[in-house]
Amino acid sequence: MAASLGFEGQPIELSREYHWSANDAAVLVVYATRAFQSSQMPHGDTSAGSISTAEEAIAAARTWLEDRDLLPADCTVAPEACPNDRDLPPGSLPAYPGWIVRFQRPLNGIPVGGFWTSGVILELEDDGRVHRMTYVHRKVEGIETVPLRPVADAWAELQAIAAPAFVDTSFPLGGETSPDYTPAPRTGVVTSVMLAYREHEVNVQQPTFEPYYAFHGDLDATDPYDRPITFIAYVPARSSGVLQTPTPAIQPTTASVEVSDALRRDAETMAEELGIPVDEAIRRLKLQDPIGTMGAELERQEADTFAGLWIQHEPEYRIVVAFTRNGEETIQPYIENTSLADLVEVRNAEATYEELKAAQQEAHRLLDESGLSLASGIDIKENRVDLYVTDRSLFDTTLREANVRLPDYVEVITIYEPLGDDIPFAVTPNPTIHFPQLRTRSATFMTALLVGKLIVKDGCLRVSVSERDRGHLIIWQPDYFLNSNEGVVEILDRNGEAVARVGEEIRIGGGEVALTANLKRQLREPLPEQCEGPYWLMGQLVSE
Repeated sequence: MAASLGFEGQPIELSREYHWSANDAAVLVVYATRAFQSSQMPHGDTSAGSISTAEEAIAAARTWLEDRDLLPADCTVAPEACPNDRDLPPGSLPAYPGWIVRFQRPLNGIPVGGFWTSGVILELEDDGRVHRMTYVHRKVEGIETVPLRPVADAWAELQAIAAPAFVDTSFPLGGETSPDYTPAPRTGVVTSVMLAYREHEVNVQQPTFEPYYAFHGDLDATDPYDRPITFIAYVPARSSGVLQTPTPAIQPTTASVEVSDALRRDAETMAEELGIPVDEAIRRLKLQDPIGTMGAELERQEADTFAGLWIQHEPEYRIVVAFTRNGEETIQPYIENTSLADLVEVRNAEATYEELKAAQQEAHRLLDESGLSLASGIDIKENRVDLYVTDRSLFDTTLREANVRLPDYVEVITIYEPLGDDIPFAVTPNPTIHFPQLRTRSATFMTALLVGKLIVKDGCLRVSVSERDRGHLIIWQPDYFLNSNEGVVEILDRNGEAVARVGEEIRIGGGEVALTANLKRQLREPLPEQCEGPYWLMGQLVSE
């Protein structure tokens, strides 16, 4: 696959991701066997020439994908294409003119949603070149018939503000990037509901495509262009009733072998890490599905006492389930006469999982306008909410001045401390160049990669990937310093080392962001008018 896109040699392996790069700007990232993303690939010319209609865009994309055997058979029905400036307000210019073509995947006629569109997306430039490609396609091994709960039950659950399993929005709320981040509660209007599956994020194991009732609607919030933010809330549709006998997939193909191979690779990795036989690792991986189903049922049916569930691998394999009271009695109906009966260990906890989620939401609500970068997560084992901060002194001062008291069960954890005002090396500023910077270091980083030349345009530092590209304005993390060294403009890190220079290539992690009100509050100084987007929030610098 990499060779068909023009990438050569061996990839760099980073935590089960595989990275290729070529010709300064081209990037390919493969996520296990599930998905990949690529931009400006060497073999990205569709040979279609100038594209002026949606039909031409679909035809060019289809031919290019089929020539490389990259269009799955179940993604060929009803493709869609639209100009890539369709969602921009009047007068705004896209980063590049062209088309977005989607080959979305249905399963048995039911759509597959998710933050990552299941199927293939091509972004075409107006000259027919592929600017970016996203491919997400977990293989299906078999089909199982399950009973569904009434949609009215799911609707009642959503109205009661019981947390749905997933919520996808058309614009990220709060500007945070951590999967554990929970934005302040929002209200919205549901306009439709349908049965759907969901493709999980590519770094998440997904044993099954579970059925959901997908509630579509509009939130009471707008994006930076004053467009309504749409949402899809996924509420589990599977009933807790008895399942029917699983049936094998119709006309089994090599897909089942590929899935089994993927499972074995995961099991081999687990076996090596834990020092257990591969067969035992396979058994544990196969138990993840019933464990997940039980956890979802407990969260839904026993919210008043359920405090969480986790898997313990050492010293003995156990499924630990915590309750605030009556745990032994509560768990019995869920495990009796099942493969989990002898594996479950019940423990006591002070706070329910619902109370922890409420504390997490309240903490973010209290700090929403603080201008601090925060992330949080629920530590089920410790029965608490971990709130991660990157400047403890400023955080404590902000709380004190705002007279804010954090909710119970919230523990503040400092994961980074800045240099402060006492910089231990000399810096020669250049007052003619603007250096947008955050007040506090991001608690989590986006991990996309931007490769290009560091340039100064209209007094603003940008990264441009080509002569045609106006470039991204970089919003820098704290503890980077703009320094003038005998006429050479360079960037110093917290150790005083030059890590980038104007006019040279830079490889900078992070991701493209909108200049939201939340992000503006996080900036050390307001951006001048000439420092226009698109904006790239820096993560970490990446070496060759």
